[in-house]
Order: sequence, then structure tokens, then C-alpha cells
Amino acid sequence: MVRIVRLKLSYIYLLTNRRFLIIQGLLSRKLITSPLDRITHVTVEQSFTERFFYSSGQVVIITAGYDPREIVIEHIAHPVKFKNLMEELGTKLEYPEGEKPAAQEEKKIDIRPMKI
Repeated sequence: MVRIVRLKLSYIYLLTNRRFLIIQGLLSRKLITSPLDRITHVTVEQSFTERFFYSSGQVVIITAGYDPREIVIEHIAHPVKFKNLMEELGTKLEYPEGEKPAAQEEKKIDIRPMKI
């Protein structure tokens, strides 16, 4: 019984090169989609124990539009790497290859696992 309840409350998070998706539920489904170009900013929140012992935390995603929403992903492993990946994908969407403005410098993002 507990396993069924846990599965029913489960979440699936998908990050593609164009959008961020959240799929909720087992018997009934709820699908939340946010295009990466509509995400205004991403915040990482970690407590001391989450940061140093578990390398986890929560990511808060703020979206733009008529009804600005806040998406909270709790207990995510390596949230800083996830935030950097989302920002990198958003930048690639904003400035596709060959269309970067001349003043825009290319920056490399180091996404190695955090050392504990």
C-alpha cells in the first residue's frame, strides 16, 4: 500500500534542449511544461547538511508570461550542476551557433561533480 501511494505521488523531471517537463501521478497524470526561453531565472537553495553531506538541495525555477509560476524541485542531487546546465541550454537557445552577437564571448562551464 505504501509503495502505491509513493508511486502515485512520484514526479518525473525531464530536461530537453527546448523545454522543461514535469510529469506527476500514477493513475491520473498531470503534465507541466515550461519552454526554456520562458524561464527568467533559476535559484538553488541548500541547507548546510544538504550541501556538505548529501550534495542535494532544491532548485526554484521562475517562469515568465501571463501567469508567472514558480517551479520547485526538491531533493535534487547536485543542484548547482543542474542550474548551470539549464542556463547553458537557455543560452544556446537564445544564441544558436553562428548567430552570437560579436560582443558575446563564449564561456565554458565546468560541471564536474562537487567534491565533498
